[in-house]
Amino acid sequence: MAGFSGLTIDAGLAENGVMVDIGGDKGIKVARMGNKHFNKKLLAATKRYGQHGWKSLSRDKQDEEYIKAMVGTVLLGWQGYPVEFSEAEAVKVLLDPSEIVFRELVESLANEPETFRTEQVEETVKN
Repeated sequence: MAGFSGLTIDAGLAENGVMVDIGGDKGIKVARMGNKHFNKKLLAATKRYGQHGWKSLSRDKQDEEYIKAMVGTVLLGWQGYPVEFSEAEAVKVLLDPSEIVFRELVESLANEPETFRTEQVEETVKN
């Protein structure tokens, strides 16, 4: 069912990711933000600190835990960049303040239903 938005997304791609061509022989493989794998990993991080402990963490530490939850669940890979993808490298890149534009791009792609729309993905694969 297309629902109110008129868009349908491929649930498999939303959970398992799709490689998005961002030009210049570069691509980023993303899954949908808020997928069950991300939610589980973020929940585990918050539980490690407990409800009051999580709230008492600095914003930077909360951000670090959020990034760690994203890597491997939302950001699944990249190609065409000078550094080969690994979870450790991805965490370093996403936490680097000078790479905020890259982080925002990843979050934007992962939040955009168009990224996982069945027709859009089929068209990208054809090109």
